[in-house]
Amino acid sequence: MRSPMVRKFAFHMILAGHRFSKAGQRKHALRCYSQAMQVYKDRGWSLAEDHINFTIGRQSFTLGQPESAVTAFRQILNDDSRQTATQQAAFLREYLYVHKSVMGDQVKSLPQLPLPCILSAATRVYFGHEPRLAQGEKQAATHVSLDQEYDPELSAMWSRLEEQVVAAANRGVVPIGFQPTQCCLNSQTDNLRQPLAVLEEPIIVEVTFRNPLKVSLALSELSLLWRFSSHLSSSSLREPTSEQVTGEVISNEETLLTPNVQKAEVVTTEMIQEFHLSPEETRTARLKLLPHRTGQLSIVGVTYNLSSSSV
Repeated sequence: MRSPMVRKFAFHMILAGHRFSKAGQRKHALRCYSQAMQVYKDRGWSLAEDHINFTIGRQSFTLGQPESAVTAFRQILNDDSRQTATQQAAFLREYLYVHKSVMGDQVKSLPQLPLPCILSAATRVYFGHEPRLAQGEKQAATHVSLDQEYDPELSAMWSRLEEQVVAAANRGVVPIGFQPTQCCLNSQTDNLRQPLAVLEEPIIVEVTFRNPLKVSLALSELSLLWRFSSHLSSSSLREPTSEQVTGEVISNEETLLTPNVQKAEVVTTEMIQEFHLSPEETRTARLKLLPHRTGQLSIVGVTYNLSSSSV
């Protein structure tokens, strides 16, 4: 019995889809290309996959299926694309146009964008003001800075020194539950316990972005996305707010979607207005939050507007 010739089947389905498209039979064309994609997907034929996904995206958008179109175009904007810079720019323009059509005016939640890539392992979180020795300001007695590499031996030495100071202040006994101060968190530190931040002192998050395409990317209004909740009882507060009494969870996502909703009285969010990434460039951004209330603050992501420098 002859084995099924799946590649020949997929090739003829693409030809059939092309014929259906020229004849104006878009539903049949989309069906043919979708069936061919089942054969070509994850086989290493990236150029063929890009062509099929691009066609599926366009046919889906024409047939009034914008969500399917966005999904198809997302597959093209990947790390291992072998397309030329001109072709990648065309793909990106198509994706942004379709994405804006899907978003429209009724935005209920922020979408997840495929570009740029975020190097999660390189993310660092710093608590406190950045050192500015040149200005002659008073500096905190700490060995930590975002401008230096993490040294585990130096960090352990400072932890032991802090423990000795705490013991000396408590008649030679280290309090139960003592935990050394962590001024900077990264992939090598102990991140299992929740760190403590100080009111009215900045929280700096260093995020590394990578542009996998051969075209420039322009990011605007880049900032951190956060969620805040207060579990404090009303008896511990002089003038408790409604959020602090009820423990209501608030986020700046609704502020981004609805500009008239202000959350600056809870957390001030610093925004980078313009952030450009050259072709295949890796670049770091330092984003800041300034907490004004006591509670639990969770940083859940980054938000930005995406466009191509050539658009």
